[in-house]
Formats: sequence, C-alpha cells, structure tokens
Amino acid sequence: MTVEFRSLLVFASLILSSQAIAVDFNVSSSTELQSALTTAASNGGDDVITLAPGVYAGNFKYLAGEAYSVTLQGDPSASREEIILDGERRAFVLRVDPRDYAMSLTIQHLTVANGKSDEPGGGLTLLGPVDDCREIGNDLTTDPTNPNPDAASEAVEQCYKERNADLLLSDLVIRDNFACHGAGVFVGGPRTLDGTTVSAGFSRATIENSLFLGNGAYFPPGSGDNGGSLSSTCPYETAGHLAVAVTESILLQGNRFNNLALPLNTTDGPSLSSFASAISLAAELAFSTSTTSDDPKLTVKDNVFEALGEVTVSRDHKLRGYLH
Repeated sequence: MTVEFRSLLVFASLILSSQAIAVDFNVSSSTELQSALTTAASNGGDDVITLAPGVYAGNFKYLAGEAYSVTLQGDPSASREEIILDGERRAFVLRVDPRDYAMSLTIQHLTVANGKSDEPGGGLTLLGPVDDCREIGNDLTTDPTNPNPDAASEAVEQCYKERNADLLLSDLVIRDNFACHGAGVFVGGPRTLDGTTVSAGFSRATIENSLFLGNGAYFPPGSGDNGGSLSSTCPYETAGHLAVAVTESILLQGNRFNNLALPLNTTDGPSLSSFASAISLAAELAFSTSTTSDDPKLTVKDNVFEALGEVTVSRDHKLRGYLH
C-alpha cells in the first residue's frame, strides 16, 4: 500500500491556525483496503483511498472517529468494471458508520457486488450521521430565558446549512446484492442507539451515472414471506436496488435501473409482496420556515428504468418502481 501525506493548512481564525494532515492511500489488496479505511477513520484530515484494478474480496467497515471527509474511488485509468468490491455472499460489502460525526462521503468509479445481509444494505450500507441540529432546537424551545419565539427554528435552520454531511455516489456498478431492504444501496436515516431512536442522516445525497442490476430480496430465515414476522430492521415494504433517507435533499440523475433478481431464499419470485418497491427515496427537511418550506427536496432526471413496471413519484417524496 502506497501512502502519500498532504499538508492542509486549516485557519481557525485570522490569528490562530492549526495544521491537519490528510492522506492519499493507493491500495491493491483487500488487506490494504481495510487498513486504509481503519487509518482514515482517525488520522486528523480528509482522505482519498484509490483502488487499483482487481477484485477486493471481503466485508469492509469504516467507523468514523472524526468529522473529516472520505473518498473511496477506483483508479480512473481503469474501467469501473475492473475494480470490484466482492462481498462473496457472506455479509454486506461495505458498511460506513459516521456515528455522531457530520462527515461527507464519496464513493465513485468501481463495482460493488455479491453482498448479502439479513439487515438493510446488502451492497453498500451507509448509515447517516447522528443529527444534533434538532437537539439545538429542542434546547432553545425548552429554555425559559429565551425571549425569541423563533430562535429554535432559526438555530436549527442555520445548523443544517452549516452541517457538512454530504453523500456522493457516482459512476458505480451495483450488482447481485441481496438484503431485506435496500439490497443494492441502503442510506439510513433515523437509527437506534442504546435503545433510543435518534434523528440521523446525511444532509444531501447525490446518486448519479450508476448502473443497478440483479439486486434482490433476502429475508432472514423465519421472517415475513419466509415463514415468520418481519423484524423492525426489515420493513414490510422494501426497496430492492436503492433505499435512501436524508435530512435535506436527494438528486437521482443519469442512472440505469435494470431487472431485480429473484429473491434469494424464497420461491415466490419477483412478485413477492414484501419486495415490491424497487426504489425508495425519502428527503425530509428537518426544519420548516417560510424561506425553506418550498425548496425542492427530491430531483429525479435523466434516469432509465428498465423492467421495473410502473415508476411514480408520490407526495411523500418516494420514488417507487413496482413489479407486476
């Protein structure tokens, strides 16, 4: 693994400044990739991990220890089909957990294949950063000394504008992944920590110029259509290729969505009622004021939907592709 250090001068004020170190990783094996992800999680700066052409077999994890951006990308001199993250049907392919750090994430120019999970996210499992902006609003709302009745909404709005937690998925092939929800890509919203559901999510998500094909349902043994009750992590109406929930906005542009695969562990076929939705998008502004309530939350343009049946955008900002 080749590691290159870059010095970034970060100005804390007009007088004081501090220096942060970011690292460019060039990796060519599964071991090097996981090592780079682990190091990048807490090395004090923005990081770029570039993968050489090849197959990277494994189930990779990134657990953030700081609020710096991470880019995971294939070598631009090779095609995206030549750079493969392969989950080997053992578990998810890549899981990113920002925890409570408002970090930005970019994944581009590679293939994610052969993931399988009995939780949401078979290929990419991208959990949203815990959202502390709402707590700011709650604190001001319950503060009896605060004379401004609009202070809470104004503070929350400002917090979201300054929150740097963007997601970019670009020029990817997402294929042959299986899960109970978001089989190809799952971008999570609210999450449960220590038994409590908390607000979470990337601020803005862009999914562009990518190919989704052959992703499908896998329900844990004994769940739903496979003989039991669906758990709270596997909602009844699920998304095959893509499931995204963010706090502000989603751009879905220039993608191709091809056939869903037959469910992995049931004979019900693609008409399986619990796996009808091929795509599910939800963008909910966490604040609402006269200046932001009419802002567009969901933009869908120049995509190709093949063999997904009816595709509609509903009032709750969910794009759904139904199989017949």
